Parts: sequence; structure tokens; C-alpha cells
Amino acid sequence: MTPFDYLGALLDRIHARSPIAAYLVALLIAAVCAIALALLNADGSSVSTIPVRTA
Repeated sequence: MTPFDYLGALLDRIHARSPIAAYLVALLIAAVCAIALALLNADGSSVSTIPVRTA
């Protein structure tokens, strides 16, 4: 069982009891993922910039 399967099953169980609590848990998971991605790209070298023409 992967972590994604575990989190999906967890959200299903929470949603069966309280949809609002499941929404808050999903929001928390999304926030943790966003923070982890920001920390992984803290130096800015992980994502290359897209060149923009200013003609």
C-alpha cells in the first residue's frame, strides 16, 4: 500500500464521518505538499525559467 493509497483511504473514512473535516484534512495535505515543494526549490535551481521575448 503506497502512501497515496493510505491518504486516499484516510480521506474516505473521514469523509464518511464529517465532510468538513475531510476538506480540512485535504487542505492540510495540500499545504504540506506546497511547503515541501517550496523547500525543495529554495535555491531556485530546480526549476528553469521560461525565456520571455520583449520585442
